[in-house]
Amino acid sequence: MRITKIFKNTKKSPGEIFFWYERSSEKRRSKEKGQAVLIAVLFFVFISMSMILALLAPTLSHLKSSRSLHSSLEAFAVAESGMEDVVYRFKKGTEVEEEETTAVGAGEVRIFVLEGGGIGIAEEINIRTQGVMPGNIIRNLETRLILGDGMAFNYGVHAGDGGLNIVNPNAKVIGNVFSNGPISGGSGPKKQIEGSAISAGPEGLINNINVHVDAKSDIIEGSHVEGNAFYREIINTTVSGDMHPNTEPTEKGDLPISEEEIERWKNFAEESMVVSGDYVLTAGEESLGPAKIEGDLILSGHAKLKVTGTVWVTGNVEMSNQAELSLDDGTFGFTSGVIIGDGVIDLRDGATARGTSHGRSYLLLLSTFDGDAIIIGDDADIDVVYTSRGFVVLRDGVDLKSITGYGVRLQDNAVVTYEGGLADAFFSTGPGGGYSIFTWKEVE
Repeated sequence: MRITKIFKNTKKSPGEIFFWYERSSEKRRSKEKGQAVLIAVLFFVFISMSMILALLAPTLSHLKSSRSLHSSLEAFAVAESGMEDVVYRFKKGTEVEEEETTAVGAGEVRIFVLEGGGIGIAEEINIRTQGVMPGNIIRNLETRLILGDGMAFNYGVHAGDGGLNIVNPNAKVIGNVFSNGPISGGSGPKKQIEGSAISAGPEGLINNINVHVDAKSDIIEGSHVEGNAFYREIINTTVSGDMHPNTEPTEKGDLPISEEEIERWKNFAEESMVVSGDYVLTAGEESLGPAKIEGDLILSGHAKLKVTGTVWVTGNVEMSNQAELSLDDGTFGFTSGVIIGDGVIDLRDGATARGTSHGRSYLLLLSTFDGDAIIIGDDADIDVVYTSRGFVVLRDGVDLKSITGYGVRLQDNAVVTYEGGLADAFFSTGPGGGYSIFTWKEVE
């Protein structure tokens, strides 16, 4: 009925009409099937691409990170090369601009002198370098230079061939000891070294000492070692840690300040100012330095002397009755200074000799005298003492941060308490000293 109704006006026979209708229906079904297949294929392609991208994402991210890390390392190397260049120029005294930019490979280094630099000699110089690579990859370094000499006082007591002799049971060293000669506790109870002890050379000897950490010597005798013991021969000694027999002795070491350095300090003092005769201060407060005193330096009666530069005394240095000797804050800042005496340095009766009020600043008292070159007693409060030719003698409740001498004797209640900042102390001694690196670090 339906086919007849639709095609009632056509001249085709019913058979022809039925055949045409079936053919049209078949084409329509084929087209719909093709569309379904196409949709399925597109859906499969979409799912496949999603999975591929998901798998590639970590790889692409890692590749990007690797490139960024490589550029960052290159930027750091560029910054470091720039820093090495400008520090070298400062040390050699060549001109440095306050701001410089130099191409380095594919990047550039930017140099900023924050203090001092091209505007003249400065006691302290802060330098910043930026290593810049394409893509705005930046690494920053900052270095502080100071005008002076870097020196390492690595031990509470550093003795030469004269060795260390601890006489009284109440005397002790809080820190490490290195000696080219014997380390002896004399007779009586064992004396205390609250650190490690090394007696160097083939004739090294540690005798009658309680060593709180490690001990090393050719012979260790009549002692107690709380840590490890290194020796060729051990006699009447107890060891809490490990024992290492047949150990080769440590080589003898030089003292940290050369004779050439001492002469250069003297020359700088003499070129600045010369004081004829003794310099005596019995009351009040004065400033002195850099200067050479052709005579003695005598301080007593609560007198206060501010040191504004290296002082060379051709005679003796005598301090008593709570006299004070200190480095001037404005001159030295966080650096250290030195007073050199060609005679005996004798401090007693509560005398004090110290650095500035800043941390890591020390006043070094140095004697070039033979024999008992430095004698300190009666509750004197001293930073650091040094003599390469004579002995340092400590008596009666003295407290020091470090001692270096040809030989050292600790008597009565003398205590040496080592301070870690002495391992990298800097001595400000005038333009001849040149610039030394104080800090070198990466910053944001």
